[in-house]
Amino acid sequence: PFVQVKFDENFCGNCITLSNNNKIATRTTENNRYSSVIGTIPNQSIYKFKILSGQKNEFTQKIGLTTKKTFNPNDINWSRSGWYIHCHNGSLWSQNGDNGRKYHCSRISSGQIIQIIYNKEEKNICFVINGIDRGIAFENVNLENLDVFPVVEFFSVGQSVELE
Repeated sequence: PFVQVKFDENFCGNCITLSNNNKIATRTTENNRYSSVIGTIPNQSIYKFKILSGQKNEFTQKIGLTTKKTFNPNDINWSRSGWYIHCHNGSLWSQNGDNGRKYHCSRISSGQIIQIIYNKEEKNICFVINGIDRGIAFENVNLENLDVFPVVEFFSVGQSVELE
């Protein structure tokens, strides 16, 4: 069943502004560092995001799943806390060493919808982009004793994402 998730103001980077009852996260301040925010409800099998905007057609945000154990809202998370798809080119990034691995091979931009599906039994994560299942992105994701949360990591000012 689909549950309405909002962004968590208690786990939100200081360069991000939340709006629309915490359903929209926007990078509003520049500091040449990453800034991230996680959702309020963990362990859902499906999370749905809508890309709202990107500055100068740059969609450098990464969208994925993370745990609170290693998450830092004011630092890089894609290399140490979670599993992500990069909106710039559809590549994969993760704490397991994925560093730009080819996956979707296309920019994900304004108006597009990303669904993240976490299959706890199969221990995998896949992404559905605009209704098209792109297949398994990450395998052997064993989070049995940890809560997993949706996450957005921003780099550039003006980027905006909505949790649907």
